Amino acid sequence: MIRRSKSQKSKQPTLLLAIWFVAMAIAVAVTVPLQIAIGLPFELYALVTLAPFIAYLATIPLRHWRPSRWQTVSAARWAMSIISACLTIGVVGLLFVAIGYKPHWQLPTAGASIGVFLLLQIFGAFTEEVGWRGLVQHCGEVYGHRLVVAGLSGFIFGLLHFSFWSLGFIPSFTFSLTAMFLALTIVTTYNGSFWQRMVPATILHTGANLMLVVFAPNDLAFATSPIVLAATIVMFIFALCYRQVWKKVYENGAS
Repeated sequence: MIRRSKSQKSKQPTLLLAIWFVAMAIAVAVTVPLQIAIGLPFELYALVTLAPFIAYLATIPLRHWRPSRWQTVSAARWAMSIISACLTIGVVGLLFVAIGYKPHWQLPTAGASIGVFLLLQIFGAFTEEVGWRGLVQHCGEVYGHRLVVAGLSGFIFGLLHFSFWSLGFIPSFTFSLTAMFLALTIVTTYNGSFWQRMVPATILHTGANLMLVVFAPNDLAFATSPIVLAATIVMFIFALCYRQVWKKVYENGAS
């Protein structure tokens, strides 16, 4: 067996991230024209959401380069994460209603059933989370604090939404900040092993996407608005407060 030096081990997550980004770029270049070719409506499902997941699969042969696995947590802590994710989405939804936004329940499903539409939205959020939180966040935490890594990766994720670039610099930058605070909310909420993290991450990601559809259907600019940015900041603050309160309750119960 060949032993690797510490310098070699420290470079491995960086190389893994580089391979993932290249693989994702290739997947994006393939999935976008493929969707147009097969005529799949973008409002129903965007094939490009598969790109982070495809890139993740491409790194499986190099899984020994990944950092050590996240540790499993108790069922109670996992439940805390799921409850926090659901409450966070609920609070922000009520906030939108309170300031005058009316929900539109006729969702743009492109003729598909509501059930199919929701399943595809959940699946799309999950495949993105596997790549961005499951690999990018995991490897990034080798080099920095989880919140710093989440903020940086979230901002990059937002910048890669090229459809917003046509709206100008300010809207695109605003959306990148929105994605950054969503990522910060996710890593503040989740706990435990890979799969324990993916569930609350997918809930938050799906919930955020659905709120854009419910409160402003077919309005691309709404996602880049200051009000949505403010909403994700509220999400982050709520998630932080919930985590601190739960920790105190859990620690007092354990003592």
